[in-house]
Amino acid sequence: MKFKRTIKFKLPNDNRLISLLKYLREIKNYIAFVCIEGNFKSLKKLHKAVYYKIREKYPFIPARFIIDIEREVLAIIKAVRKSKSSFYSFKSYSAWLTKGQSFNFDWDSISIIYEAYGSGKKAKWILFRIRKDKRYSKYKDWNFKEARLKFDGNLWFYLIVEKEVELKNTKELIGVDINFDNVTLSNKVKIPYDLKRGLAIQESIERIMKKYNKQWRCNKGILRAIRRRWRNLRNYLNDLSWKVALKVVSFGANIVLENLKGLKNVDLGRKFNKRLNLFVYRKIQRKIEIKAEEFGLRVIYVNAKGTSSYCPKCGNKTIKKSYKLLYCKNCNMEWDRDYLASLNILKRGMKMWVVRQPELLQLDATPRRMKR
Repeated sequence: MKFKRTIKFKLPNDNRLISLLKYLREIKNYIAFVCIEGNFKSLKKLHKAVYYKIREKYPFIPARFIIDIEREVLAIIKAVRKSKSSFYSFKSYSAWLTKGQSFNFDWDSISIIYEAYGSGKKAKWILFRIRKDKRYSKYKDWNFKEARLKFDGNLWFYLIVEKEVELKNTKELIGVDINFDNVTLSNKVKIPYDLKRGLAIQESIERIMKKYNKQWRCNKGILRAIRRRWRNLRNYLNDLSWKVALKVVSFGANIVLENLKGLKNVDLGRKFNKRLNLFVYRKIQRKIEIKAEEFGLRVIYVNAKGTSSYCPKCGNKTIKKSYKLLYCKNCNMEWDRDYLASLNILKRGMKMWVVRQPELLQLDATPRRMKR
């Protein structure tokens, strides 16, 4: 099984590459228009319809960029048709790069082609020197075939690396219950985390917006302050999610999570909704999925209904003593609400595992890929 990650590099803003990306956006929108009007479904037919016209208008654009754009646009238009949604135009400045043809990379430099007329004329490349950082020791032995160049005010280079991961043939499962202030596992381990700092950042943003009620949308200084705080909040929540995910997968067991889709559609008051807005359950689940894939573990999702209210031993409904303490009259046992939920999640995961086990344990079977 191949496991992929993306490494991000910030490049100095170079006008040659920025101009190239602007031309490529024009080409993207032209190909999209032709693809929709001509109802093209084949890459070969689309290539015949647009390639030579583009080369005639933009003779300096490297051919590899045009081929990659054709493939990208056709895939997007097919997805739009399948979902029966609307497509208007491409607005972002970005392009796929192919190893050896449109970019070269080692841990000392990045080189990107920006002009190629063909007919024996020498192509022009831009070389960027980079420094080895802590990512070098982790990813130096990983393979790479493609990258993405993007401009959003800053110039970014995204390198997509991959490695072969052997799927672990373990039958052990662990139930994971994600809460507002901790992640509780079915092996009695609690991983605490604190959202107070995140709430403080969010409240500071609200105070600025309230203080400058009519000004903040058009005042560049105030907008910069708000964006900086949002960036701090996003980085804090991302860091917290990665740390929690790493601890969960460190036990080496297949992971059972609850499907919490639709949780944020409830309305339980302003104070609760503010906490719920910062509740990073999906972010934590996504990071657990990525780390589990990296370590060769499987992730199972189960129905979340009733996991925090039924006794895992007898299955009877428990009595609520306090918010965190539940009592089972039939078993005469008191339960911690989070631990009880993790056991019920594990129990449901074991039922699913038994049903799917013959398929999962075939060593020659292709595992289902995680959604990205």
